[in-house]
Order: sequence, then structure tokens, then C-alpha cells
Amino acid sequence: MCARMTWTAAIAHVPGHTMQVDWAGTRMQLTDPVSRRTTAVSVFVASLPYSGLVFAFGCLDEKQPAWLMPTGGRSSTSAASRW
Repeated sequence: MCARMTWTAAIAHVPGHTMQVDWAGTRMQLTDPVSRRTTAVSVFVASLPYSGLVFAFGCLDEKQPAWLMPTGGRSSTSAASRW
């Protein structure tokens, strides 16, 4: 019986140096509790690999303005302003 080999490599992260961003898998549905109308949203996720902090925000589309400034100019809800 052969021993199974696993290969791993540790990646060293410097605090405050890297932010990893991506869209999370399948689009989700947001439901208005009054009208029961649903809206499809994509979830933007940003993480800081050194600390493990995660930021997520629902966006109506995946175009660049949606994740750079998700609330149309109010920077307090962008990932960069959270950290």
C-alpha cells in the first residue's frame, strides 16, 4: 500500500498589504417582506487574508461601479472604507 502524498504551501501575508475580492457563487434572491417581490443580487466578497476579516455586500449587477462604490457614492459601505 502506497502512502498518499499531499502537497501544501503556506502563503505568508503581510498585515494591511492584500485584499482579496470576488463574487460569491450563485446569485441570491432578496425578497421585499411587504410586496413579496424578489430581486436577484450578486454578493461581492472582500477578505483580508492576514486577519481573516470578511466584508460582503449585495449588488444588483457585477459591473465595476457596483463593487467600487456599492451605494452610489456613499463610501461608508465600501469594503475599503470598512478597514
